[in-house]
Amino acid sequence: MKYEVVFGFNTKQWWVYDNETDEYCDPPSAVLDEVKSRSADIDEQEDFFREIVSAEPMWLNDTEFRYKDIDI
Repeated sequence: MKYEVVFGFNTKQWWVYDNETDEYCDPPSAVLDEVKSRSADIDEQEDFFREIVSAEPMWLNDTEFRYKDIDI
């Protein structure tokens, strides 16, 4: 699997980890808001966010919001 959804321990937000480039992608705030408003349950948020990421939206390719070696 190329992308993994990860909840940042320090940032308290969802991130996408790209296994091929070894980078974290910071999703747009509108996406994070949508995931958060969907459910208060973290497992349900994860499932919903995984669905979003599986469609490989264009924002996953935005290099401005990709980071290596960060403590999320």
